[in-house]
Amino acid sequence: MAVARAVDHHVQPAEVLGCLAARFDARSGTALDAVGEWMRDTMHTLDECDADQGRKPGETWSLRIERATLIAEDEDLRGRARYYELERLIAAAIGKDLGLPPNALAPRLTAYTVMGGLRELYMTHEAHHRDTATERLLPLVERVLDVARAGLAELPPARFAS
Repeated sequence: MAVARAVDHHVQPAEVLGCLAARFDARSGTALDAVGEWMRDTMHTLDECDADQGRKPGETWSLRIERATLIAEDEDLRGRARYYELERLIAAAIGKDLGLPPNALAPRLTAYTVMGGLRELYMTHEAHHRDTATERLLPLVERVLDVARAGLAELPPARFAS
């Protein structure tokens, strides 16, 4: 399963990009819908991996919250925790939805919003003060995607011109 390989802790970033790129290629909805589906599938697969390894559901997310906290507290680590390739891939898919090149401002800003929101999700009050089970975190993922959708919806059509 592509998602399972993408969430394996020993997988290379290129494989994660490939998994998301395949999702974009096979999509019937928008790029943001595809990101949401990919995140949901990835989160559920991680829960299954936790169960297979005898861990409680959500343990992976607890560990990711701890990791995000450590990165946020260390300037050197913060500078290395980049998601540029994922942002570019998402921007390309959003640009395709909008009929714009991937390096146009609207798709780039929207992709940055999505990835920034997903990164920050781990640092939020909501994530730190609730059960880290996937079903509890998925509404936060949807909130991030809703913010990105709202931003795109507010741009006047003239701003989409090439």
